[in-house]
Amino acid sequence: MVRTPVIASLVLGALIVCPAAAQDKATLVLQPSSQWQLDMGEHRCRLARTFGTGASETLFYIEQFNPSARFSYGVAGPSLYDLRITNKFQRLPERKVEVQFGPALPGYEQSYEDASLGDLGAAIMGYGPVQTVFETKEEFEGRAAKNPEPAEGSRELRELDAETGKAISWLSLSSPRIGTVKLELGGMEAPFKAMNFCMDDLVKTWGLDPEQQKQIQKFPVWLNDEKIVRSIQRNYPAQALRGGRMARFNIRVIVDEEGRPESCQQPI
Repeated sequence: MVRTPVIASLVLGALIVCPAAAQDKATLVLQPSSQWQLDMGEHRCRLARTFGTGASETLFYIEQFNPSARFSYGVAGPSLYDLRITNKFQRLPERKVEVQFGPALPGYEQSYEDASLGDLGAAIMGYGPVQTVFETKEEFEGRAAKNPEPAEGSRELRELDAETGKAISWLSLSSPRIGTVKLELGGMEAPFKAMNFCMDDLVKTWGLDPEQQKQIQKFPVWLNDEKIVRSIQRNYPAQALRGGRMARFNIRVIVDEEGRPESCQQPI
């Protein structure tokens, strides 16, 4: 019997592609100030590193809750306040930042709401583009320059691509009217491999075979996702709702080959 995890998320922000990075007024380049730290958590894999020191100290992490070529990321630090369209005491319905994991991947525009991460303050969170198994590297780069999301029904790779990671050496976050924060990542081949190792180990704790999961041709589709969203909204803290505060919820359901749920968890 083949059992498959399916992950649903309420996500902070959305991705909208942009053709190229904007011409910036100033660029703050931050070098690594720590080694990579791998957190093999109970429900997720996270790899984190700090950049810069003192007032410029910035945290960067990538995170996964299930096997995928997709990763979520977060960047947090005082320097990000300068990239806000308005200052930290003002609010707008929508803000945007241009993101590029370069030079391998094309840039894209991401919408986001206010977010913070502990004592580090301002945070920007989002996703990288997704590669599918039926795309060559050239096809992926051409498609991702127009749309970071794969076509509906296409089969995604089930792990981070180390070859793509080898060609990623920096991350830039840009606001066209203000400037750019650039993190010198130093190559992502080894970090991607570490994340894949962590995810294989995590899948085993679910009672599943990592190699079998990578060969699955068709993945489960939520039939009642709107009902789940409404249920979460009904139980969302009233004060946070009134303040327009958003959050991300991950729900992991493991189903059998007939689509029957076997387990359901909301990972932290």
